[in-house]
Amino acid sequence: MPAVFTTCSSCSLRIARAHACGTLRTGWKSPGHGSVKRCTSSQRAASSAAATALKPKSAANDAGHRVMTVLHKARKLVPHVLPRKVHAPSEMSSLEFWERTLGRTYDDLCPTLESKQADRIRIAVFGCDEFSGARDLVAAILEEPFASEVQRKAVHSRWGAQSGSKGPVVIEYSTDSNGDSALQLRSAWLLQFSAPVKLLEFDSSSSKSAGSLPSSEILLTADIPVIVCNPASTPLHTVLSAASEAALPLTHPNAVLVLTSTSGDERLVERLRAAFGHDLTILFVDPARALQGLRALSSSPSSPSAVQRYQDDFAGSNVPKLTQAISQTIPQLGSPAKAIEVVHAETARAVTQDALSACNAELGRAQDEVNVVCDGISSLRARMEEIRVRTPREVLGGTEGGNEVQRAVDQSRKDVKTVLDRLTWWKLLWKVDDVGDTVTDAVNRAWCRDLEYRLVFHAGRLAFLQRSFVDSASAFTASFKSSSAFHSPVLQNQLSQISLSPTFPMDTAAFLQPLYTRRQQLRYPTGRLQSTAQRVLIGMSGSVFGGASVAWAGWAGQLGIIDMAMQAETVIGVGMLGAVAGVRWAVGRFERAKRKWLQDYDRVGEGLERDLRATLDQTVNERVLVVSDKACDGLEQAVSKRTDEIAELKEAVDVLEDELSRTYQ
Repeated sequence: MPAVFTTCSSCSLRIARAHACGTLRTGWKSPGHGSVKRCTSSQRAASSAAATALKPKSAANDAGHRVMTVLHKARKLVPHVLPRKVHAPSEMSSLEFWERTLGRTYDDLCPTLESKQADRIRIAVFGCDEFSGARDLVAAILEEPFASEVQRKAVHSRWGAQSGSKGPVVIEYSTDSNGDSALQLRSAWLLQFSAPVKLLEFDSSSSKSAGSLPSSEILLTADIPVIVCNPASTPLHTVLSAASEAALPLTHPNAVLVLTSTSGDERLVERLRAAFGHDLTILFVDPARALQGLRALSSSPSSPSAVQRYQDDFAGSNVPKLTQAISQTIPQLGSPAKAIEVVHAETARAVTQDALSACNAELGRAQDEVNVVCDGISSLRARMEEIRVRTPREVLGGTEGGNEVQRAVDQSRKDVKTVLDRLTWWKLLWKVDDVGDTVTDAVNRAWCRDLEYRLVFHAGRLAFLQRSFVDSASAFTASFKSSSAFHSPVLQNQLSQISLSPTFPMDTAAFLQPLYTRRQQLRYPTGRLQSTAQRVLIGMSGSVFGGASVAWAGWAGQLGIIDMAMQAETVIGVGMLGAVAGVRWAVGRFERAKRKWLQDYDRVGEGLERDLRATLDQTVNERVLVVSDKACDGLEQAVSKRTDEIAELKEAVDVLEDELSRTYQ
């Protein structure tokens, strides 16, 4: 006949309490017949030793006041650093989010009389995704082995009454909650701590994307956040990234990271702790195994094998370690109100640090934007400098000597000199009044014609560059969002005014004015050459006429018409010599006049090169690059101002972080 097993009420209560405290160990024996024995003395000793090992935390009497002071300063600082929600890259980095979070934390530190009576230590359980096992974990810690069917059903259907609500399920021990919803349970797990607690369970099914872990100010302000992650569905680097962005409160000193894995590597634990920068509690838990043990015991509460299986599965799942970690977090100060105050101060310190970290992250993004703007300015100025260096060489040619200009002037000089060479002294007799027109026509035909065509071509090319720089500068200044410190409608309006001015567009004659001006300067040497030719002709004519007169006088004396003191041959020779000397003088003076004209031509040519370089530089700076140069100047002023603002705000954040660090002392 098989043995019949029964369970006394005293042992059932012991099992329930041991389940809640996480101290249940294998100590049940089957006598074969009769009832199951009670817990052995060794089990009670182990339970007592585990309770003794839980050391309370101590807190300074004024820690809450010092944290409150830093929190108040942080609330005043965040509006100057964080952007509004419409301009923030994410809700977690918006001003509204952190105003709500800091406001909620500040209210916890300064509770009213009514809220103080209902105050609890908030234990939040957040699953990274629907496969994390967070719901099984909550069910494993709340469900008792010998709980009534009503209580067991309440645990299993706790999310049924929460349909349509976005908030977490609030679970307390038979009391009403001020949260969005409340589940009343008579669970011994909620009563085992040194201060009253309430459990906030977040809907893990809403975290569907492994790359995006939604959070809220309720989770960040939890006193003991428990983050449940299944590494198979949510990679650990995603959790690390979310923690660095303050989306998950794993920097909280009371935070617990639960990895639903059957086994854990100590090296992985150390690596994760190093990534978070503090001694984060990391547990490897198997909630499904704990529920299997509970189901086995619930189905056969009188079976010793079921009890043994329950004890093996529940202890092997490491769920009791989570309870132990939470117990060690809550200080045992004798007064529950004092313990709640100390835990709230720790939470306020962590939330303030998260807010300051969000400020640092925003300042880092602002500095990155400054760096991007500086890179854009540097790139644009590099292009501008390249145009300044390259354009004179491309337009005027060759090296610093200006080969194209000099070549054009030399060629023009040769052409004009050919015309001057054809203006011989004897042609002055019938072309003396046409010398100026002849030289002027030669200058007009030969004066730097190839250079003029070259300048017209490059004027069109620079017009294209001008439009390119205008488009680049306009696109650069318009690329910033309206919330950016570099968004300046005033600067954009100034650029538009410059580009729409009547003198701004490039035309084909942009560089030709120096050619025309220098060619006009040749009118004075040409007029002087004309006058010299006329005087030469008059002088030559006079000398020839005088010589001829003297010669005639000699001839006349020989005929006896005029009485001459000299012989007739001498007088005729003197007259002819005078005529020849006059012609020679005229020829020499005209040749000197032509050489002087060529010297003036050379000086004008040298001045042409200087004028072209000056005009080219002026055109490039005041027309081609003026818009981009103005844009760079305006953005550089904005960069300088923004850099000073970032440095000032960074200093303010560093001061608050230093004050916050001193609250630990």
